Amino acid sequence: CADFVASKQMQNIRMELRGKAVVLMGKNTLIRKGLEMGHAVHPDAGLDVLRSNIRGNIGFIFATNCQLDDIREVLAKHVRDSAAKSGQMAKANLGLPAGP
Repeated sequence: CADFVASKQMQNIRMELRGKAVVLMGKNTLIRKGLEMGHAVHPDAGLDVLRSNIRGNIGFIFATNCQLDDIREVLAKHVRDSAAKSGQMAKANLGLPAGP
């Protein structure tokens, strides 16, 4: 899921993967429509399963001259903490004691 990923963070990932992989980010509606059209042409490819599992903002990384482990390393290297935003769910429980 590509939610809460900064533009600079995506730029750094793209630059590091240049020549090794293609990073495709697009409008969610267009990606879902493309997967639906692809399923109509190639029903045995499993694109309907992929389409049903898409949640939130997404992107695809197509490995052209590298292995999947290389892409995982690049993505892990660029993981950053971000400030909480309104409506975002916490990843950890936080308890505050009652004050005076």
